[in-house]
Amino acid sequence: MGSGNEILDMYIYETGTLLEQLETIVLEAEKVDTFSQENVNEIFRIMHTIKGSSAMMEFDSLATVAHRIEDMFFIIREGTMSVVSEENRPALFDVVFQSIDFFRGEVEKVESGEPLDKDIDSFLTNINTLISKIKGEEPAQPETPPEEPVEIFSLPETRRLEPLSAPGIVTEGRTLAEDWKPAPPMGGRDYHGNMMRWVHENTAELVAEAPGACFYALPRTEERPETALILWGESAAEFDWNFSTPRMFLPEMDCFDLDGDGEDELVILCYSGSGTGVSVWDLHVVEKQEDGTLTDYSTFRYAEGGNPLWEGVSSLLRLERMGDRAFLILGRELAEVDATALPEEDRAPFTGSTIQFEVFPEERCVRFWGGVDVFPASYVADLSADAAYRDGVFTLSNFHLYGND
Repeated sequence: MGSGNEILDMYIYETGTLLEQLETIVLEAEKVDTFSQENVNEIFRIMHTIKGSSAMMEFDSLATVAHRIEDMFFIIREGTMSVVSEENRPALFDVVFQSIDFFRGEVEKVESGEPLDKDIDSFLTNINTLISKIKGEEPAQPETPPEEPVEIFSLPETRRLEPLSAPGIVTEGRTLAEDWKPAPPMGGRDYHGNMMRWVHENTAELVAEAPGACFYALPRTEERPETALILWGESAAEFDWNFSTPRMFLPEMDCFDLDGDGEDELVILCYSGSGTGVSVWDLHVVEKQEDGTLTDYSTFRYAEGGNPLWEGVSSLLRLERMGDRAFLILGRELAEVDATALPEEDRAPFTGSTIQFEVFPEERCVRFWGGVDVFPASYVADLSADAAYRDGVFTLSNFHLYGND
């Protein structure tokens, strides 16, 4: 650490932390010779994050390896571990352990300023061979280089993107009913157990905390099936937020000065949408007014009448077909996508079915990740952007596009 480049330092720290989490998961899973579905989801998320952050830093070899491991666990996630035969499980664990060693070695080179290893073909062949076995295919044979000169191919035109801004969805907190006050949280913090009690017993439960602040899920009523109670210092307010889906991901809450105005905000992530091809997190920024009342500004995906932020992101995406090839375009970046998976008729690409955020309190920043769909094809590419907030407005900038071929 301490390279003088805050973004690089953040990359090194975050990647190292993710690799520690990954190693713990694999070591525990190896004892029972299988990965649970939770393990598979977590490994997929870790590889997805390493892929995106490495691509953002232009560490192409790391991004490529992470992408192929992510692809492998996408197949396992969709079909469960039943798609991995007993004879292929040792190879699966070996490949994941090898990937941990590879990433750690390369991150050490990044930290010391050494050049990265660009010769990853052998490792990629091992991964691809295992993927073929998992899919029940014969391992692909290396293609013989063409003897004839390759035809020059003109790529679609790109253009520079300006930052995209849109006002947050504004919600004023309701005054807490005078006849009920939650007890201060005591003892252990079993947030998942608390959430289960809220679901099954319909009791008020603590589901997230930040320094000086608590997030309670209040008992459901027919009028208000999901109510969040936010206690922040001496302030208290209720909000009708979506934070419960069948997947039961817990809310996440931090408290720091996100907008640089000298005053802290509550930065809260709520999982509001799940289903086939759908995974949506909402970003809430809660500000405390001078009179102690609380106001929420959010990226709420399912706002009545739509959300101009996600409509704006979709408007930046273009799809161009060139012969039997297809390209997604986002500003100056383009990614080739599988043309055979796309509908025959021209349909506009869009984002909004897959939305997630990473919050970095120490760096006072947020990163957005999203999937790109071309109905009925889901998740044909990824995109990312820096997410900033100020005066009730969210701004996305520094866009990047990643193919999922």
